[in-house]
Amino acid sequence: MTFELLRSREALLAIRDEWDALWARSHGDYYLSFASCLLSWDLMHAPQRHKLCCAIARDNGRLVAVLPMVTRRNRLWTIASTCGPEAAEGCDVLQAADASPELGRQLLRFLMKKGRPDIISFPFVRSGNVLDQAVQELDSFHLVSQTDIMPYALLAEETSWLDYERTLGRGTQSQTGRKRRRLEELGRVTIERIEGSADADIDWLLDEKAKWGQRVEKVGPWLFSDAYRAYLKSYAAASDPARERVLTFVLRLDGKPAAVKVIVVGPTLCTLIIAAYDEELSRFSPGNILDEVWVRYVFDHCRDNSGRRLNINFGNGVERYKMHWGRGYTYGSRTYKVAASRWGEVPYRLKAAAQKVAKLRQRAGRLTTSPILH
Repeated sequence: MTFELLRSREALLAIRDEWDALWARSHGDYYLSFASCLLSWDLMHAPQRHKLCCAIARDNGRLVAVLPMVTRRNRLWTIASTCGPEAAEGCDVLQAADASPELGRQLLRFLMKKGRPDIISFPFVRSGNVLDQAVQELDSFHLVSQTDIMPYALLAEETSWLDYERTLGRGTQSQTGRKRRRLEELGRVTIERIEGSADADIDWLLDEKAKWGQRVEKVGPWLFSDAYRAYLKSYAAASDPARERVLTFVLRLDGKPAAVKVIVVGPTLCTLIIAAYDEELSRFSPGNILDEVWVRYVFDHCRDNSGRRLNINFGNGVERYKMHWGRGYTYGSRTYKVAASRWGEVPYRLKAAAQKVAKLRQRAGRLTTSPILH
């Protein structure tokens, strides 16, 4: 087994075919695909002068694992983070499904030794995946900054759509049907499936998503990022049936978008990337109406190499529609901050000490504010 750290775009391009082949035979999500990582580098990280720090492993010359990362300077510390679009996607080590978890631990340790970051940020790590196990096995200081829930629809063993429907809540489906009929009273309702470039509809989606984020106070910087907008448009336009298919489903009312959802169909998994709907039409649940179409499309038309249906990852969050289609099946996820050096431990230990002092002062009845490092 040999390990290597890729530091240039040219080095990434040199392993594209190997990376694609590894992703195709693994259970990798879209953010681990070569296309997604390269676009993330080109459109988001390189313009910010981040440095590429992609760790790979080979077994007798054959590529068997990839951990795509970048580094940046933040004041006195070197921060490593995933080479992704920096939205709400997760992260993991890309390796074959039958590989040993020890490989992921070895690759992470190699990254820490050769990449020499002080702090590593791992967002939305699915509980029990290779990266989750690797982080928990580290001797170095690490903490969980937040936990989330990730709904899944397990479709691989389903035999027919009718049987699957019977396991869902009938009330929700009947209600969605009634709302579609009411929406059709307002005008002509059409649903379009776009494979490839969908710039206008993605612009509409992100604009509506930003409005929603402000309303519910879930405002990630990526919602207003020109770089993320460019990434999502470019990723959709790069849809490739031989690798990953990026499909944009659009529900229109009299030709205008009422709901838009972007999904990725990979060799072993389907993932919902992002979705939005027109708030003014919320009483008609246009997003739920669109779900009936795209979930059915995945069920009927998407298979892995063995002919099994693809499971669907709905991403983080327990929205009702995700729990409905997933039948309540979820994974947990954790966001980790790993101190990869003694110097990297300093801000966390200072923060912990400041919090301890604040608690002691509160117990003593002193009304004072203690500074907390961010």
